[in-house]
Amino acid sequence: MAWLLVEVFRDEGIEVTSCASLEEIHTALREYPDAVVVSDPWSRSPRPDLSADERHAIVELAARARLILTSTRRWALQSEELSLGDGVTVISKPFDLDDLLRAVRHSPDRLQASA
Repeated sequence: MAWLLVEVFRDEGIEVTSCASLEEIHTALREYPDAVVVSDPWSRSPRPDLSADERHAIVELAARARLILTSTRRWALQSEELSLGDGVTVISKPFDLDDLLRAVRHSPDRLQASA
């Protein structure tokens, strides 16, 4: 799914990086520090909620990059209550591709990066 999103963004003239885990986001940001990151690092996790450590990691990452997080987890529906930071947009799955494109296009710090 991530490769498909990257291709859709490229077709729209938007370059993003897609990561499958929080660790991959850290690695990608070392290579592409100005990246807009689209990620669902919890796609293989059975837990419905974010841990305190995961929330802390997201807040730290959001201070470095613009994050678009997608998830089927319960926390995605309550993301406004989590105070993840201004650099984070959470879109719960299933999502409308137009909503996701709009979130990336309106990213306040949208910069070009490679996937």
